[in-house]
Amino acid sequence: MIEIYEDCKAQSLFGHDITEVYSVVDKKAKEILIDLEVGGLKKEKVKIPELPERDIDTLVEMDESIQLEFKSTFQWDVVQKRKNKELRKEVIRTIAAFNNTEGGYLIIGVSDDKTIFGLEKDYSSFKNRGERDERDVFLQTLSNIIENNISREFSTKIDVEFHNKEGKDICRIKVSFGDEPVWVKENQKGEVFYIRTQNSEKSLSPKASYQYIHRKWKKD
Repeated sequence: MIEIYEDCKAQSLFGHDITEVYSVVDKKAKEILIDLEVGGLKKEKVKIPELPERDIDTLVEMDESIQLEFKSTFQWDVVQKRKNKELRKEVIRTIAAFNNTEGGYLIIGVSDDKTIFGLEKDYSSFKNRGERDERDVFLQTLSNIIENNISREFSTKIDVEFHNKEGKDICRIKVSFGDEPVWVKENQKGEVFYIRTQNSEKSLSPKASYQYIHRKWKKD
């Protein structure tokens, strides 16, 4: 409102007809509202708090949120009881959405109801693993799909840990809010921009993506 007052004062509008003043004030107010949609009055970047460090025991006891997601498996379809590579895409979308929103933790091997499913079915679904350590194969596969669907550079920016709960392996993936936005390469849709909303992923249209990125990562 101070900006509106100063603009009107500078234009000497206070000596004009009140209808004209109302018109100018309305126009200025709309300009400010539009400005707010893309980053605030001063066009500052949104301040994102640093993702707190949480151990696996704490995370498993928490509910899913904008910064926490549970997935029973990486690529094993528990319904069809077979390997399903489409499930990998859900992992990639969640990782990208965490990067683009506020950061977060993805726990693989734990179902939504906190049941420890483990990674053993995923381990058995990997081909040509030979005598290699199962965790190493899992990590290499995860890194490869991140490189192929986001970028090689991004694959080095996530923190992956394996833990054993109830005699079963689970995986904790920590993704901090990114220094820059990332897109996911989808087969038919090209590159898609994802964010987190509550406890799920949402894709944005090109226009909405531009506005969102402008607000989150605008450089001074």
